[in-house]
Amino acid sequence: MCCITTPLPLEIPEGEDTVPFNLPLDELVVKRLAKVYLSPESPKTDISLRVKDSFGIDFVGDRDETRQTDIQHNLQIIKEINPKLLEHVKRIILYTSEVDVHRLGLALPGDTIALFTTDYYILVHELAHVMYAHAPAEFHERQAMLFDGFYGKNLSQVEVKDGVTIFPTTWLDGSIDPRQGFVEPYGANNANENVATYVARAHNLYFWNHPAIELGRGYIPMLFLLKNFDFITQIQFDDIVNLMRDKYTRKNRH
Repeated sequence: MCCITTPLPLEIPEGEDTVPFNLPLDELVVKRLAKVYLSPESPKTDISLRVKDSFGIDFVGDRDETRQTDIQHNLQIIKEINPKLLEHVKRIILYTSEVDVHRLGLALPGDTIALFTTDYYILVHELAHVMYAHAPAEFHERQAMLFDGFYGKNLSQVEVKDGVTIFPTTWLDGSIDPRQGFVEPYGANNANENVATYVARAHNLYFWNHPAIELGRGYIPMLFLLKNFDFITQIQFDDIVNLMRDKYTRKNRH
């Protein structure tokens, strides 16, 4: 899970046309990921063609039928829940399962997503990054009012593996519970990851039963903001808030 917000070089080493999908994601490959978009002549499968027809998204990479079908199925579920998440993404690159990386997904310049897993929630997370890049200034201003001053605090250490910076995924005490209005510590790294983690969690209603999530802790204002800018739907918002209120009512009966 990550996004790259700075421009990536588009040139690739002399004599190479594309970056193979089985290369490890070392620092060199990160710098060249923009070119993993591949050329228009890249061979397509029946599934990748159906993804293009159904969602308007170029789908390239690993040609394993099971993994491609997983992505197609996940995209269909997302379209049924909140089609707004699919409006801006132009290309999805699926790496082979043998690739040894320190990322599960990357949102790249050019509205492109690189995936190293077929996990549904990782796909939602990366789609939220793409949508975040297109969010209006008002959204960023209102999010800053909720969370500025809280990012980067009480987190574990940043790591660097094979030239890749790894954001902390746990709090300083090693826990991963929701805290201080963040649904998980990874979201406390920056505003972009905060949005992406919230949107992914909004696709798992049962998550909001977590005992650490309570009314009045800042979660509902963020959900309300995401709903108003179409990151989540009214139905998702209502389901989550109703669950939280029911949980609060049950707790205070005892």
